[in-house]
Amino acid sequence: MTIAVAVPVAATIANDRLDVEFIVLGALLGVAYWYWGPTWPPF
Repeated sequence: MTIAVAVPVAATIANDRLDVEFIVLGALLGVAYWYWGPTWPPF
């Protein structure tokens, strides 16, 4: 879920504004990594 926060934060730092598409992109990457990502350690 860190990726879901890191992507929009990095985009905001780079562009000095918060765009909705980067929030959606970050959320999708974070959820995909959480769901299909590594299984160890189990959370």
